[in-house]
Amino acid sequence: IAGTAFPQSESYVPAPGSYRYLVNKTLVDEVGWIPEEAIGKKVNMLGDRLGEIVGVYADYHYLSLHQAIRPQALFIEPSYSYLMARLTPGNITATLAGMEDTWIRMAPHRPFEYKFLDVEFDALYRSDRQTATIIAVFATLAAMIAGLGLIGLASFSAEQRRKEIGVRKALGASVSQIVMMLSKDFTRLVLIAYVVASPIAYVIMKKWLDNFAYRIDTAWWIFVAAGLFATIVAMLAVSYQSIRAATADPIESLQYD
Repeated sequence: IAGTAFPQSESYVPAPGSYRYLVNKTLVDEVGWIPEEAIGKKVNMLGDRLGEIVGVYADYHYLSLHQAIRPQALFIEPSYSYLMARLTPGNITATLAGMEDTWIRMAPHRPFEYKFLDVEFDALYRSDRQTATIIAVFATLAAMIAGLGLIGLASFSAEQRRKEIGVRKALGASVSQIVMMLSKDFTRLVLIAYVVASPIAYVIMKKWLDNFAYRIDTAWWIFVAAGLFATIVAMLAVSYQSIRAATADPIESLQYD
């Protein structure tokens, strides 16, 4: 939780050179020091804050992962700092009320304003989560529509080839052979769609991941898994109609020919 300005007198001016800095490893690396060498070095932050480095801490992400870790220095600024407080889990409302009472007694001329750091960090990735949700919803709808379309195409194809299926069954074709005959056409269409869509998906994913300073690589097996999943969904969508056509009585198909 972070409050507003630290309650000290506006007229307070720290003694020259009295600042004490904690700096992150990125800052030390950019200057060209090693952490042990940085301790005790005199630095002047922001042009008018001469002080000494008293500690070096490991890098942590204080910005979004879209951005690389930047140099950071922590120090106490009597007039313009923020009060950081770690709250024990429990009755947060009562704790905040107590903090507000203390604040009003110490600095009645300043409003008590606060925000939770977990909420602030959560906001850094809110747009990414919203984008992921939208993509998931539309991908689900697209898969459902595609499945319904495959079922309709399978039914239409089976009806169009009803007499051919009857002749094949009369000549001794098995159910599995007829199912394979009807399914292979749809499998071929799915494979063609996979070949066309994979490069497009790769480019889109790469461009999106390039927005992050820290990211994973696009693994090849993701596209293989997506192709297998699409093939399985397509086979499930057309299997019912294919099996129904393959198990139909051939006499019904040939009785008018």
